[in-house]
Amino acid sequence: MDYKSIKLQKFVSDCGLMSRREAEAEISAGAFTVNGAVAKLGDRIIPSRDLIKYKNDVLKKTSIRHYIMLNKPSGYVTTLADEFGRETVCSLIDLPIRLYPVGRLDKNSEGLLIMTNDGEFANRMTHPRYHQKKRYLVTVNGFADNNAVDKLQHMKTLDGEPILPLDIKINERNENASKLIFTLAEGKNRQIRRMCEAAGLTIMQLKRFAVGSLQIGDLKPGAWRHLTPDEVKELTGDYDNDKAKSIPENAVKQHGSAVSDRQKRNNGNRFKNARRRPGSAGADKNNGAGNKSGKSERSHENPHGKAVMQAGAGNRPKSGHLPRKQK
Repeated sequence: MDYKSIKLQKFVSDCGLMSRREAEAEISAGAFTVNGAVAKLGDRIIPSRDLIKYKNDVLKKTSIRHYIMLNKPSGYVTTLADEFGRETVCSLIDLPIRLYPVGRLDKNSEGLLIMTNDGEFANRMTHPRYHQKKRYLVTVNGFADNNAVDKLQHMKTLDGEPILPLDIKINERNENASKLIFTLAEGKNRQIRRMCEAAGLTIMQLKRFAVGSLQIGDLKPGAWRHLTPDEVKELTGDYDNDKAKSIPENAVKQHGSAVSDRQKRNNGNRFKNARRRPGSAGADKNNGAGNKSGKSERSHENPHGKAVMQAGAGNRPKSGHLPRKQK
């Protein structure tokens, strides 16, 4: 019998009840007991010997891991239970297991949300040191000028707290609305909304469409599916990929082939689109004069980027030589 002790929050995470961070908060709140005594943060337990309860329910370790991708609609809160009675993302997943969200999307935000009962996986996906990139399509009211975008791009602190560098691109913009693509390697509370507010921009819609290599694709709002073992492996890199193999067999049978076919279609479409993209070899061959309109459209989609490139090219001396003085 194994009498090796581990931290209580790690055991809770291994059981798939919640992430380590959430477990630490619940331990501090007195929600756990060990052998009848209220647990404290920092307590260590021996799983094979000690009786751990969470809110009077016995905690047992499970070997079956679940990894779910949900397209979160607006109006749902990202939590297991809400004290104000609002609808939670858990109500959208019809499975007889307890899953918790990996990271957060606020009530009015929508898009890709991963849910799991694997605490180590959740920690690897959310901890800043792993720099898991997340991408958002953000629609703001009116024309977002270059000054506002520059302010967002070079923002180093938010309400006095340092933030990691991020990337912002202009997708399209006009007098009515502008669409910006944010790429973040962290996820502070309501970060994008607070940043836009600081830059004088009003958000109309915020949608997360990618986490790492995983993209929302054609998944409908409110719909969900199991991640495939390959998707879990890509997300976690050198993480213990044996856990991906513990995905329930019936889940793979039910969703695996459909997901695989969808991925093949998406890959084929991406290849076709790349060949048709203005400026590519395929576009030059097939489009002919139409390529000029493609360049115009591309500059409309990202005029800010184009302006920066022109300014930089115009001010840079060629080959490092200064211009000769005119006589």
